[in-house]
Amino acid sequence: MDNACSAVELLRQKLELAREIYENTVVQSAVLTEKDYNSLNDLLAERQKYIDRFAALDQLCKENQEEDTEESAELKHLIKSKMEEVLKQSSANIENARKLQSQWSESIRHIKTGETALKKGYYRQIPQQYGYFFDKKVGK
Repeated sequence: MDNACSAVELLRQKLELAREIYENTVVQSAVLTEKDYNSLNDLLAERQKYIDRFAALDQLCKENQEEDTEESAELKHLIKSKMEEVLKQSSANIENARKLQSQWSESIRHIKTGETALKKGYYRQIPQQYGYFFDKKVGK
């Protein structure tokens, strides 16, 4: 009976971590739209810690595997649905990050094009053309 309680408790901890991962992912989305990249790095590091703990709990659950009770089946279903929500939100975040990356590369391309035009158009040395010069006034 003690193992059953520990298995259910592990599942509860996994569910709580899944919720924390989801909340972190939603905050990442907000930070991406605000373009606060320092906070994004912190959130990604925090999320990785959650994922590592989740993986460790998952390993413990596999080691303590036993017959499913109604409560454990419900917890597994809740964990699965929460992780599916995390996947959807993560996919949206990845799409937003790709759009930002595209905008940045477009901006860099415009800057490089402007530099090239400036260097080739205004700062280019024009070779000296030898021409005819008159030293006298005309008519004298």
